[in-house]
Amino acid sequence: MPGQDVYTWQASKIHGRTIYKSDDKERQDGKVVIVDFPQDPGQAGKAQAEDIAADFPDRRIFYTPESGAKDVRAEAPAAQVEAGNVYLVRGAWNGVFLDEAAAFPGSTFKDQIDAFSRAYHRAVRQPRRPTSGSIRGAA
Repeated sequence: MPGQDVYTWQASKIHGRTIYKSDDKERQDGKVVIVDFPQDPGQAGKAQAEDIAADFPDRRIFYTPESGAKDVRAEAPAAQVEAGNVYLVRGAWNGVFLDEAAAFPGSTFKDQIDAFSRAYHRAVRQPRRPTSGSIRGAA
């Protein structure tokens, strides 16, 4: 649905190949959107991640194994939320997300908070783009 802020996808196995159903939503946002997902451990996880990346050759795809517990990975983003440095884009998804966040880490569902933590850590690692005139050696 155009204008939706959050997209989820599901995977299923068909003849040993993982098929990712995203209804082409990630393509609506253009090439500036980063796709970042956790890689399952081991060689099989690496092969699966490479397959997913190959399905989106025109996108910025990142995948890495997760390390540590979900609640530990969420500590830095949680501190920034508590400090008032994180804002939500208003959307229909806010209520469900905030309910999950309020119950975390004792909640049954943790995927959105884990995804938020991953996105936060990716964002703080991304180099900032230079502004006009700030490129070294530019005339």
